[in-house]
Amino acid sequence: MFNFLYCRPFGVELELNAFNGVLATPKGGSPDGIYYVADLVARTLEEYVEIRDFGHTHWYKTHGYWVLKPDNSCGMEVCSPIMQGWFGLKKVCKVVDAFQATPLITADTNCSLHLHIDVNDLMEEEIGNVLRWWIKCEPVFFDSVPDIRKNNQYCRFIGLQDWVDHEIHITTTRLIEILGVSKYCSADTFHLWSGDRNTIEFRIGENSFCKNSFFTKNWIRLLIHFLETARHKAPVDLAWLDVNDVFDFLGFFRKDLSPGMVQIRNWFLGRLAYNMLGLLDGFFTEGRVITRRQVNELWKFFTDFNLQESVRPSQYKEAVYDKIYST
Repeated sequence: MFNFLYCRPFGVELELNAFNGVLATPKGGSPDGIYYVADLVARTLEEYVEIRDFGHTHWYKTHGYWVLKPDNSCGMEVCSPIMQGWFGLKKVCKVVDAFQATPLITADTNCSLHLHIDVNDLMEEEIGNVLRWWIKCEPVFFDSVPDIRKNNQYCRFIGLQDWVDHEIHITTTRLIEILGVSKYCSADTFHLWSGDRNTIEFRIGENSFCKNSFFTKNWIRLLIHFLETARHKAPVDLAWLDVNDVFDFLGFFRKDLSPGMVQIRNWFLGRLAYNMLGLLDGFFTEGRVITRRQVNELWKFFTDFNLQESVRPSQYKEAVYDKIYST
């Protein structure tokens, strides 16, 4: 059976609004509501939580506790310690559930979820494989998120940048360097290149991921599965893939998918359907005729796919936490 058996370490950054709606906190100040949110996280997990000043928090990854800090793009940021496997994923989901159940806590379109995936055990060429496959799959991943993330200064589309040539090979060292100069791309090596921590960061998860644990869970697992798949095979070019190609690359056409993998696949397809079908305007929807056609075809091809259940399950808690979906 094709299972989700990865235990790769990861960390999340969940962006939330300050309670008074102010984006930028004056130097030395604290966003309105940050103490309330910190207390909520501490009570939810029965763990130590620390509030810090604005700045990079790579150190929290080794200290093993949650950190809250100001974020001048949205209000505040909730940073997890190193998480791993089903146990760590459930902790993140519990925090998101606590946010969802608290009306005071909001996450508007200024907010997003950033996922750091540990690549400490990967050789440089394996990291290069991941980055190259990301460029090839990037349009489809962008198809699965709303327009607000498709043309965003904080998660810029890599494949549309001037230095990308689909036919010309670029060395892995140079690729890591280019994606390490700025962290404001859809995927970046900013912390890896600077030596802060050995992670690749993925930044395109939208605001709903900060208050919907089913979305959070499947997005984290989808990207970890992507990384584990991509690390082992070097692509021959940087040409973009279509939806069918990406699903084939991820093994989603296999007949022996575990319940967990089926859930990830169906959630991804459901996200594509909701964000691509019937849209008339937007950065990417015009001209994405093949994407829409293939999403429609896949909808019919996978007999166990239900659009409503794929993204808004009727048995929500079971869909997030039932052990049947753990692998």
